[in-house]
Amino acid sequence: MPSSSSSSNNNNNNSSSRIGNLHHHLPFRRSTIDLILQAVSLGTVDHTVAYLAINYLDRYIARRGSPSDKEWVPGFVAVSCLSIASKMMHPKFSLLRLLRDTNSWFAAETVGRMEKLILCALEWRTRSITPFAFLRYFLASNSAPSSHFHSVVRKRAIAIFARAQRGIPHARTHARQQTN
Repeated sequence: MPSSSSSSNNNNNNSSSRIGNLHHHLPFRRSTIDLILQAVSLGTVDHTVAYLAINYLDRYIARRGSPSDKEWVPGFVAVSCLSIASKMMHPKFSLLRLLRDTNSWFAAETVGRMEKLILCALEWRTRSITPFAFLRYFLASNSAPSSHFHSVVRKRAIAIFARAQRGIPHARTHARQQTN
């Protein structure tokens, strides 16, 4: 019977190897996040949906890795993660509208199958507390509400959230573009 310290070491080694292997998936992650953020810049989804979609993407990669090296896969995963996140945030979400607005050529049924694969990897745990909930609370608790103040704080907070979640150096450029 293994000792508890060897069991603990195995868990640490497994975690370390998973984190080390995530570096291998960075190009896929970057491509997919770029496509998710492109949907934000087009006005197809809001920042909260994009944040959730990236959260689902990261959790999916941590569990299953990059699905494929084919160049169309990041777009497929991006649309699927956006679809799941949109359904969580907006009860009247339309996948067909998302596909049209993002110029996706994927069939709705195929996206549905990919959604199911992602949801299985997430163990169907899609509820995530995002910083946006705290931002709403912070802005609501402000004693002197000013639409200009709220707008400035919200833009700056969104830029910070995007940089923190993206975790890659060129996120600064994207955040600057969003606040200008």
